Amino acid sequence: MMFRIAELMPLTMDNLLACCNPVPPLVRVHIQDIVQVIKVSRSKFCITLLVLTVILQTEKDRTDYVPDTYHDIDMPQANGGMFLSLRL
Repeated sequence: MMFRIAELMPLTMDNLLACCNPVPPLVRVHIQDIVQVIKVSRSKFCITLLVLTVILQTEKDRTDYVPDTYHDIDMPQANGGMFLSLRL
């Protein structure tokens, strides 16, 4: 029964009663508390999911730009002002 409640996460007492068939006596006694725990858990999960999404997107944006490790640098040579292209 607990797995079914955890899977469906009903937000109203009617929905909680509907997902439990037959309804255990302890669920009937503590129905308001159970619904409140589900609401708090769902909101914390949504906030956690939002924070993780922002972190992952920020990390993705940061790693999308891969700087080129080899830069062409033109350096003037002493002979006649010609340029030499170097790879660092």
